[in-house]
Amino acid sequence: MNFRVLLLLAVSLVTRAVEPIPYAQPPNDPYFFPIGTSLPGQWYLEGLRTNGTRYAIDINARSAWSLSRGEGVTIAIVDTGVDVAHPDLINQQNAALHWNFEADVPFGNPPSAIHNHGTPVAGLAVAEGYNNRGVVGAAPEAEFASWVIYRTNSNFVPNTQLAKMFEYKIQDVEVQNHSWVLPGVRPVVMSAAEDLAISNAVYNGRGGKGVVMVRASGNSRGNGDLNGRNANEDEYMLDHRVITAAAIDYQGRAAWYSTPGAPILVAAPGGDDNLTLMTTDRSGDRAGYNEISFQNDLADYVYHSLGFAGTSASTPLVSGVVAMMLSANPSLTVRDVQHLLVQSAYHSDPNDPDLIENGAGFPVTHNVGFGTVNAGSAVQLATLWPGVPGAVSVTNSVQGTTAIPDAGYRLLTSGPEVPTELQSIVVLPSAGMFAEEGTPQVPLVYVGRAIEPLTNDLTGKAALIQRGAADFSVKIQHAADAGAVFAIIFNNQGSNVLKTLGGTDFVPIPAISITQREGDALAALATNSTVQARIAHDKAQMTFSVTNALITEHVLLHLDLAHQTRAHLRVSLVSPTGVRSVLQRLGDDTNAFIGRWTYMTTHHFYESPIGAWRLEVSDQFEGGVGVINGAELEIRGIPITDTDRDGLHDAWEQTHFTNLISGPKDDPDSDGFSNAREQMLQFNPRANDAPLKIDLSKWSDYYVRLNWPARSGVQYEVYGATDLAGEFTSLGIVTGGFPRVAFFSRLDQPFRFYRVEERPAP
Repeated sequence: MNFRVLLLLAVSLVTRAVEPIPYAQPPNDPYFFPIGTSLPGQWYLEGLRTNGTRYAIDINARSAWSLSRGEGVTIAIVDTGVDVAHPDLINQQNAALHWNFEADVPFGNPPSAIHNHGTPVAGLAVAEGYNNRGVVGAAPEAEFASWVIYRTNSNFVPNTQLAKMFEYKIQDVEVQNHSWVLPGVRPVVMSAAEDLAISNAVYNGRGGKGVVMVRASGNSRGNGDLNGRNANEDEYMLDHRVITAAAIDYQGRAAWYSTPGAPILVAAPGGDDNLTLMTTDRSGDRAGYNEISFQNDLADYVYHSLGFAGTSASTPLVSGVVAMMLSANPSLTVRDVQHLLVQSAYHSDPNDPDLIENGAGFPVTHNVGFGTVNAGSAVQLATLWPGVPGAVSVTNSVQGTTAIPDAGYRLLTSGPEVPTELQSIVVLPSAGMFAEEGTPQVPLVYVGRAIEPLTNDLTGKAALIQRGAADFSVKIQHAADAGAVFAIIFNNQGSNVLKTLGGTDFVPIPAISITQREGDALAALATNSTVQARIAHDKAQMTFSVTNALITEHVLLHLDLAHQTRAHLRVSLVSPTGVRSVLQRLGDDTNAFIGRWTYMTTHHFYESPIGAWRLEVSDQFEGGVGVINGAELEIRGIPITDTDRDGLHDAWEQTHFTNLISGPKDDPDSDGFSNAREQMLQFNPRANDAPLKIDLSKWSDYYVRLNWPARSGVQYEVYGATDLAGEFTSLGIVTGGFPRVAFFSRLDQPFRFYRVEERPAP
């Protein structure tokens, strides 16, 4: 058989190859590992039980710590102030860089007793590690500067001071962490002074390599009667110069609160009601969030029900990973960091129905962007990264007016007994799957309340469901499990009231809500007669024809539009490869949309932009007249020569293949790295850049950890032996995940040598 086999004799570094990553020794910080049920430990850094099995999704911190711990990098914690004398933070501060932007004094402590937020944020990023105390930060040898932007009265400092903050000490601070969001329902607008200050920091800071800004996407996903916010409603988040980070829960799914949107680049653990993040709190009894008195140092930390959660928590983990990347390779620019995060992230929720593969083969969602940060992979790739060439910006405009059909998302029904008033029904969409092109016309089946799994075979049919007694998502899931094409939920109170379908972000089929009056009538008809139903989506469209050859990075849409109610609009952009970025969905802002707004999407990274881009705008609710007055598409990326329009540079393809036949998703050397990845890493696409070599590291006092480069879905069998001449015993089979996989073996077993075999495809 044609197995790839490794005998563990030695590990040698190979230039520009993806090697197994040695695992750092476990930190001696007492709260790193779980202690009983009340102290869950720092699962977000390493979510493994004592036997190596996984109980939570983490950022793979110990792999990164064997390569870098953030040495020489300073992270500005832009927040409410930090308890700089905290025992786990006092040695991490860069005291000369603290600043309070309300008083304009070099003071980094919280301005009052109620300002607790910044201390947990700082601990997640940089808490001192390996010091026999408390917790450890994501980048435990990085330093922090505390920048206070909250006034004593808890309001933000004015825009003039925020502008000063963005460009403060831009030659001394490498990373800015922004775990704050301006409140409100209306779109958040950045001042011209702030915009200029961010440009100065990003393009001139750090000796021209730029200050890396990491920003929280916010905690306003929406639930219940609220549709929630979107990252594209905030100019601080949709800025292509920054990294916008979402949050996942311990199971790897986008957290229930994490604001979605196309500007999101990556995510990190942010916790939820079931499992929060343990981190530093203001020190001393009854100070900070933890107001319980203890006889030990637990008063200085937040944990369990007292723990810290939100995108405020996920963002400093990303900042810590960035600090380690910059420490490992100080020459990285802001754009290099963005590319590396895209290259190294992984999706911890393969069942997210929004998960798609973009035109270059990179999985992406509106919930978590390109996935959860992988600190080990990010730092390793940073050491190999060749750097990206300069970017250009190309624009394409469409002028003229286009009317937006009112209430364009509807339920259309037909049948011998269906009255006229039920043939076209105004609906509200779910927060998840959306029938962008409508649905086929299918038979309508009334299934009651669908509280329990349905016994009906709904294959090729639509399920009509009454609201009540169970969450919307449960009812819709039951319909999907029975094979339904889409689901309709009608209200059970308020005959003419449309109910928002909260909590439906991850349902696997499109779902809509209708009123009780219409639902009761359709239920009666479907019970006694034949009713056909379909979802229709009528929308305004504009097309941009792009001829510039680029490796795409960010795409911006400058939209000039007028509508009476901004919340009613859905705005999408479809690339030539067919990948859709949803830039705005049904929201809560009842104010008018008048004038120009810019949207941004990260979803088209590495795609070729050549071809027709389609703008689609639809009205999701009755009672508003809208018109598109013009639009401009701006694409930022790396200029190349690209005759076959696949996002691969012709010269690169000719060098490695002597032709232009191979595409961006192809993997000719079967190493798990697609051509799109290999091109950016400057790897050879015809030579295995991830050889089957393994690292053997002590994981704990009881286990060793083996890890090796792997491909997704490929099975690997692990063998152990007491000596090379003896018989190797099978220890188990593991399924690989790109870019590497791990296996744990007990130290009390007599094995001194290990072998890994890649199993052939069945």
